[in-house]
Amino acid sequence: MGFQKPWRLALLCLLLAALTACAPLTLPDRSGCERLHARLAYCLLTPAEMGRSLERLDRVQLRSPAGRQDFIGQLAVDEKRFLLAAQSLTGMALFRVEWDGEQLSSRGRFPDEAPEPIQLLALLQLLLAEPEDLNRVIYGGHLEVDEQGDRRLRLDNGRVILRILRASDTGMIEMIMDEDIRITLEPLSS
Repeated sequence: MGFQKPWRLALLCLLLAALTACAPLTLPDRSGCERLHARLAYCLLTPAEMGRSLERLDRVQLRSPAGRQDFIGQLAVDEKRFLLAAQSLTGMALFRVEWDGEQLSSRGRFPDEAPEPIQLLALLQLLLAEPEDLNRVIYGGHLEVDEQGDRRLRLDNGRVILRILRASDTGMIEMIMDEDIRITLEPLSS
């Protein structure tokens, strides 16, 4: 009889651990939070939390199982806003996404197979912000940075769901999401 109680307790502990691991990830109750994966959530940093102003102009290539799309992306960050605008290679406006730390607004036509507007901003923040700041707003995983500056977003179970690779000689950046979506940023001179 005494042997059965510890066995039942061990079985109950295993069952509870399995249920907890399968429980859905709850998003924090704040604006700008989005699920980037079934087991990972990210809350956008406010523009002020980005810690620096910057501007980038890139030729962007989006490759997915549906095909390839190219466009020009312009990013502007200051203490009040985080702005991403895109235009076709011929100069036609495509889309615009803006985040002021409280409200996200977007308009325009987004490329097929592109991540959602909030996910696009999250990807750019994962590329540009300080890892310590990012790890405060990642739920269900963490960001790692290696000696070369490449970044990996890992789930708590160790699986890598995003790799950000930098070519130091050209400034090109490649983001690979779950191996089926690739976004390449090639800096354009201003």
